[in-house]
Amino acid sequence: MPQFVAKPLHVQAWQILTVHRNHIRLDVPAGYDPDVFLTARQVNSRYPVAGDYYVMLDDGFAFVSPRHVFERKYAPAPGRHGTTRQDLRSPFEQSVATFRYGI
Repeated sequence: MPQFVAKPLHVQAWQILTVHRNHIRLDVPAGYDPDVFLTARQVNSRYPVAGDYYVMLDDGFAFVSPRHVFERKYAPAPGRHGTTRQDLRSPFEQSVATFRYGI
């Protein structure tokens, strides 16, 4: 049976703070719109819960990833570190800040 290995993938991701039907609110920096309305397809594939991630690929395709899957699969992009308020968070949350804000 053929086997495959995933290619490196760079994504943007934001943690979901709240969910109300198809409306989610994301943890984004001040000045950005935190509100996203999911399509029926996004909601039907997996109903999000707070703590999951809203992930966007380079081609614009967006989906909801369960927190445990996202945190197992993705790591911060190499060479992208900075000192921000996120440094007070856990090491994983700091790495997610690197993904979200490109720092």
